[in-house]
Amino acid sequence: MSFILARLRSAVPAWALAYAALWTVVLLALHLEAPLQALAGCAADTEAPLPLWTCGEGLGSTLAGAMVNSALLTVVWAPALVAAAFVRPDAIPLAVVAFGSHLVGLGSVMAMVARGVRLVMRRVAAA
Repeated sequence: MSFILARLRSAVPAWALAYAALWTVVLLALHLEAPLQALAGCAADTEAPLPLWTCGEGLGSTLAGAMVNSALLTVVWAPALVAAAFVRPDAIPLAVVAFGSHLVGLGSVMAMVARGVRLVMRRVAAA
């Protein structure tokens, strides 16, 4: 059991960092559209059921669009994916990924914040 706890203790910061990176990509894509449009030639596809980004044919454009779209689907459109899984069984894998990323990611971010607060409180108490 201590082996599993040791592995989880080292994995939590990585999960927290990955979850924070997802939110960073989403916030940049939603609030700073002009740089993404200028650098990668991407544009928001507002005609789609879930507004996502469409990009040009270049490899960099394709990778940028895939990264932004996967972050948007995982973070912003997660409630829609979970709701769609009840109606369409083919959406279940996406809903599981979105729900799992929130469950693990948010939990790990909260654990890291709690560790940070505990560390600050110990240093304040020692001073």
